[in-house]
Amino acid sequence: MLSMAAEAFTYYTQQFGPYPYPALSIVAVPAFPWLEEGEIYAARSSGMEYPGLVSLGYLEGDPELPRVIAHEVAHQWWYGLAGNDVFNEAWLDESLAEYSSLLFLRDQEREKEVQAFLDEARRKVERIEILRGRAWKLGSSVYDFPDFSTYSVVVYSKGALFLEALQKETGSEAFFAGLQQYLAWYRFGVGTGRGFLEAMQQASTRDLRPLFEEWVGLEYLR
Repeated sequence: MLSMAAEAFTYYTQQFGPYPYPALSIVAVPAFPWLEEGEIYAARSSGMEYPGLVSLGYLEGDPELPRVIAHEVAHQWWYGLAGNDVFNEAWLDESLAEYSSLLFLRDQEREKEVQAFLDEARRKVERIEILRGRAWKLGSSVYDFPDFSTYSVVVYSKGALFLEALQKETGSEAFFAGLQQYLAWYRFGVGTGRGFLEAMQQASTRDLRPLFEEWVGLEYLR
């Protein structure tokens, strides 16, 4: 577990830039079932991020555990370094942390796991939009979602799909340059969707507004 966290840490430092804190502490305890809105949910690996600290609840043998670890470590850059409004622009840290975990798995030559995640993400988005009878843009406020399940699918799964599409549109070199620019602009500050678009646009020769309009929504970026 710690070796996986260390490898993710090293990868992110290489791709995003220097780690901003003097140390990173990881507190890991066995996962346990939990109660939410009157329902009991089975134990699964999960985590919570804080600047310089990652809290993990792990389930032995969980195939999702490497991605969960990588996701939480990525939050040291997406939220810990470049902050954001977690109520009105939650995608700016959660989508980026989720996709960063997939980038790390790719670097680990675990492409089958990445593709399996993306395929399942597409199915989740399709199911929730059919079930709820509408689609949500990534730029939606948390107050726009009817429940946590919808929020989770849109911000995590749809967000990862958007960033995969964005990387394909820009190319890897421009994509990582845009991420680094965004981090530089909002280091220990509060990033915005508008700023993210501007950082990515500055790094790319392609017009990215149509892609952002399709996935994120441009009205709140204006």
